[in-house]
Amino acid sequence: MINKIKYTLVLIAFCFAGCAKNEFEHRLQNPAAFTKTVSIEDIKTLYKEQPLTLSTSFFIEGIVVGVEGNSLHLQEKAESGIRIYHSSQTSFAPGDKLKVALGGKTLTKEGNILVLKDVTEIEKIGEGVAIVTPVTVTRLRDNLAKFASTLVSVENVEIGNSTDMNGGKAFDIKDATGTVKSFLRTNADYQLPDKAAVFTGVVSVNENIVYLNTRKEEDIQKVYVPPTVFELIVNNSDLVKTPISDAVVDIAPGVKLIQAQYINSANLATAFAMFEVDLTQTDVALEVGMPDDKPVFGKRQSLADMAKFKNATLAASGRTVLGGIAGDFWSTTPVEPFGPVVRDGVELKSGFYDNREFFGVLKDRTCIVGNKAVYDQNKQNLQQAIGGRAILLNGEIVDQATARDPRPAIAYSTDKKVYLFIGDGRQTAWSNGFSTFEMAKLFKAIGAHSAVYMAGGN
Repeated sequence: MINKIKYTLVLIAFCFAGCAKNEFEHRLQNPAAFTKTVSIEDIKTLYKEQPLTLSTSFFIEGIVVGVEGNSLHLQEKAESGIRIYHSSQTSFAPGDKLKVALGGKTLTKEGNILVLKDVTEIEKIGEGVAIVTPVTVTRLRDNLAKFASTLVSVENVEIGNSTDMNGGKAFDIKDATGTVKSFLRTNADYQLPDKAAVFTGVVSVNENIVYLNTRKEEDIQKVYVPPTVFELIVNNSDLVKTPISDAVVDIAPGVKLIQAQYINSANLATAFAMFEVDLTQTDVALEVGMPDDKPVFGKRQSLADMAKFKNATLAASGRTVLGGIAGDFWSTTPVEPFGPVVRDGVELKSGFYDNREFFGVLKDRTCIVGNKAVYDQNKQNLQQAIGGRAILLNGEIVDQATARDPRPAIAYSTDKKVYLFIGDGRQTAWSNGFSTFEMAKLFKAIGAHSAVYMAGGN
């Protein structure tokens, strides 16, 4: 007989223990007073339907997403890019992060697309990952000015009708809404298949023909691969300006640890870690953690020590604690949480402070968030519960109007997935924290139904 190893995830334990954004000023008559990095979108607003020589000392920054001869496609964020014609002797490649001097350069149009010409001063300042925006062909065509020189993806495409061109072939890329072209060079080390579940490429416009050009074979997914949690955040919200890193680790059956760092829409470094817990996996459990693993209040204890005591209790069962986050808000005299506490079906505290909310796991392993009335209606069916403040209810954001700080939160989806979230903060170079509005947008982007946040800290 093979005994299954069971896991306990300590749901919530009572844990006691810049980048300044300069707003661009549109002063075309007197721009010489400004010497700074500005956004690609702000540069585009200077164009007034005539070629414009940029006589200022502006710089733009972005990630190379495509190279075509003496031109680069430079993407700053999702739906924001520009084509740059340059005479630099340095070779650049997709993934390079560049700083481009704009003084004396020409902003003009090719067809209906803005481009920069005569660029000479380009500096590689690092490497990065560009955001890919899912689109349909019709949406791409209808918003070319927005998507030009950025990465987009189209699902369920047919590929065919190739035409010989200088240096390669042009193929028709067709989805249910329309058709664009894709150019593949003769010396490419891969071929385009007849069909693709997801087709990713750089949007380029040449002689008024729209191209979606792949960069590598991995841009073509023959079988649909569901997006990761971080990809959902990128695609379904405006939180991420520039991804820096992300990782997913399967730490046990039904439990993933997700970590990511990025530059947010306010140009601030931001990082988080999050457990994704699948409660359809019966070998995984969520439990309210308590000091010394005892159902009493009045003592401060770290998460690490709570896990140590819990593991001692579990030693004979073959189960182990995988992780936890700090929970609820609390008073120090006496030492106890503000909200209700239910542990293993036993109510340890029933009070609600200041009409706040709670998060609970019912005996059928579904989850619930609500106020005291909802708690009272479901009390007899609660297996675990703890207090918090709602930031997402039934898929709708509840804005608590708080500043950016390090914060824990917990959310759930209707398919019995639970997300235990920690947003890092107060570390300017690493992460500047989350507002509750930003956490709510993050949870909504990944498909959560409801969420609460708890007390922050370092």
